[in-house]
Amino acid sequence: MLLENCLTELGKYRKNEVVVACESSSHVWNSVSNNQNLDIYFEDCMGKGSSLGLGIALAKPTNKVIVLDGDGSLLMNLGS
Repeated sequence: MLLENCLTELGKYRKNEVVVACESSSHVWNSVSNNQNLDIYFEDCMGKGSSLGLGIALAKPTNKVIVLDGDGSLLMNLGS
């Protein structure tokens, strides 16, 4: 499945979750998001999306957080 198709499907089911979109997903998510007030875009921050998502989740425990990140980025920061 292409990234654009996958994120389009995710956008259909999204409600009030905070979305942290990193790297290439940030470009696609910007065009399919249904609530850009809850979006955070990280374009040049490989490996930092999971840390930011964790920080948001800890600061706002009542909010759900979705992190759109790649496998390489996740491997760079497995500690979070």
